[in-house]
Amino acid sequence: MPETTIPELPQELWRAGKLELAHGVTHLLQVMRVASAGLGKYLSEIESRGAEDLFGYGSAASWLADVARISRGDAQDMVNRALPLNRTPGVGGEGAVFAPATAAAADDGALGEQHIDLILEILRKIPSDVPAEERAGAEKILADLARDAGPKEIAEAGADLLAHLDPDGNEPKDPEPTPPRREVFVERRKDGFWKLSGLLDPETGARTAAALDAYGAKRPIDEFGQADHRTMPQRRGDAWADLLDLAIACPDQPGTSGYRTLVHVTVGLDALKTGVGKACLDFVGRITPAKPVWPPATA
Repeated sequence: MPETTIPELPQELWRAGKLELAHGVTHLLQVMRVASAGLGKYLSEIESRGAEDLFGYGSAASWLADVARISRGDAQDMVNRALPLNRTPGVGGEGAVFAPATAAAADDGALGEQHIDLILEILRKIPSDVPAEERAGAEKILADLARDAGPKEIAEAGADLLAHLDPDGNEPKDPEPTPPRREVFVERRKDGFWKLSGLLDPETGARTAAALDAYGAKRPIDEFGQADHRTMPQRRGDAWADLLDLAIACPDQPGTSGYRTLVHVTVGLDALKTGVGKACLDFVGRITPAKPVWPPATA
C-alpha cells in the first residue's frame, strides 16, 4: 500500500533542500492521486445505488457539484472517470470493471487524471470483436507504461496497439455532398431595364462562362464589310438572350406550352441579299430583311 499520510510541512520551507522539496512534491502528488481514486470508489457506489434515493439528487454528479461547490461539468467528468475503474452492481450481481489494470495503478497513486482519461479513450476505440484476453493485454501495457510515462508516450503506444488490434480501422463514412451555392438576383429598374447579379458555385460558374463565351464570340465580317463592334459585356448580354431563346424553345418547360410561337416570313432572295426592301407581318407592321427587330417599327 502506498503511503498516504500528508507530510508535515517545515515551518520555514525556504530552508528545505532541493531533495526535500522534490520528495514533498512527489509524495503529495501520490497522496492526491490515491485520494482521487478513493473518491472515485465512493462516487461509483453512490451512482450505482442511486443518488436520488440517497440524497434526493438526480445523479451523483449533481450531488457532487453542490457538495464540492464545483461546476456540473467538472463533477460529471469525475464521475465518468470513476465508473470504468470500479465494480458496480449489475443485473446478475456485481458487474465487471471496465479497466481493472488502470484501476490498480490509480489505487497506487501512479496515475493522474490525464493518464486515466487517455487510457479509457484508447480502450473505448478497441473494436468489440477483439478477444477479451487481447483487450486485457493492451490495457495492461498502457497501465504499466503510464506509471512512468507521460500522455504523449501513452498516446503513441495506444495508436500502435489500435493499429495492431484493428489494422483496417473504422469503416470510412462517405461524407454528405455539400449543396452547391447558387444565388441569382433579378431586379427591374425604373427605366424598364433589368439588373442581373448573383453568385455561382465553381462548377456552375465555369459552365456559365463557357456558354456565354461560346455564344458571345465576335461575329465574322459579313459580305457588306460590317464588323462586330460590340463590347464583351454586350456580346455576353446577347449570348444570354440567345441561351434563353434556346431554353424556352425546348419542350417540357415548366409554366409554358413547351414551344415558342413561330412566325414565317416570306421575302425574295434579292431583297434578302441586298437588304433592300420590306416585308409585312399581319397585325404588326413592316420589317426590313437586313435587321429584323422586335417589335418592328410600323410604316
